[in-house]
Amino acid sequence: MNSTYILVMKHGALGDMVLATAAFAAIRAQFPDAHITLLTTKPFAQLMAQSPYFNAVVVDEKPRLFDVAGIRRLREILNQQRWTWVIDVQNSSRTRRYPWLFKRPWPKISGAARGISHPRPAHDVTKHAITNLQAQLATLGIEMGALPDISWMTSPDPVALPTPYALLVPGGAAHRPEKRWPTDHYTQLATRLAERGMTPVLIGTNAEASVLSSIAAQVPKAVNLCGKTSIAQLA
Repeated sequence: MNSTYILVMKHGALGDMVLATAAFAAIRAQFPDAHITLLTTKPFAQLMAQSPYFNAVVVDEKPRLFDVAGIRRLREILNQQRWTWVIDVQNSSRTRRYPWLFKRPWPKISGAARGISHPRPAHDVTKHAITNLQAQLATLGIEMGALPDISWMTSPDPVALPTPYALLVPGGAAHRPEKRWPTDHYTQLATRLAERGMTPVLIGTNAEASVLSSIAAQVPKAVNLCGKTSIAQLA
């Protein structure tokens, strides 16, 4: 019977999740026979369930502080198993509070929370996310490679596109609009790509529908796949 149970915490976002697959691979290599569960958010649950790194994937609804019912559900998830290890590679202000939801005695925990058994090294904002993850896992005796392997990200329903093409993602982080490139810049880029014989393919969620529709209306050769693709299909 398996006696090693590991909980890995990673919420997102997409770029960070892809980079974190290098950490996931290293954890699985270090504990090949362990039962490893990923705690993540809904947008990434189905994708990560396809990965070779986890035995189970559970969704964190990220309840608000005063959402008593939501906090209770989260506490039940965190205590569904007597974990041998909890490895927090999200290290957010939210997940730093999660250890206090575990039953005592706490499992061995790696992360940024106070009072845990294996605090990560101080986060260095001047270094790449991969470097900081490597430093964290090194404290656990886990050697992590520098490059993520996403070769497992395949889809049984690939998207057929005219070649050559370029993928444009105008939406970006909905909660941080200041990070978005202006829509008219994307329109100009799509126009130039089309003029050079390359099909601009617009992708994003339904939340960006108006932005993608605006670009498509001005660039007739663009293909608008808003809300029609999955991460695995794009990989």
